[in-house]
Amino acid sequence: FAGLTLSGATYVIATIINDIKLEELTIKGSNLAAVKVQYSNEFFMQDVNIQTSAIALDMDDSSNVEIVDLDMAANNDGIQMTNTHFISFMAGGAIDCLTGIGLALDTVTTSAFLSIFLFNSAGDGVNLVNCSDVLLSGGGISENGGQGIELVSGNTEIVMNALSLKNNASDGI
Repeated sequence: FAGLTLSGATYVIATIINDIKLEELTIKGSNLAAVKVQYSNEFFMQDVNIQTSAIALDMDDSSNVEIVDLDMAANNDGIQMTNTHFISFMAGGAIDCLTGIGLALDTVTTSAFLSIFLFNSAGDGVNLVNCSDVLLSGGGISENGGQGIELVSGNTEIVMNALSLKNNASDGI
């Protein structure tokens, strides 16, 4: 913040963790998040398989994220991202989110999710709140217990391209 005063604002003083890499892992049976990331910059994840955990990936307050080939199966929730920016997600997704949402984004900006699959979540396949400049392109969002994609509130510049949405319990979008 460049001004002299700022009243009524919430802020965090945190040490940023830079250059995190997770590659070629299988994570099973975590009682909390299988992967929890907060206050990171330049996070890279490739060829990771997460199974039977409470939350597959929980990411908050982070930026410059690259995820390639993330496969999630039989977790309670898939991906939860809050206040996270500049994400490149390529090829991966969630099958059987047993109690929650496949991909939940809250205050996510300037990000692309390419070749994503979200099948058989108990809730929505994708749920967006207060997001902007987000691209969902290529892939399938099917057989979810809620909407295929739910745009809750406060979203701008959401682009959807070449997605297959079918057999969701509620609306496709």
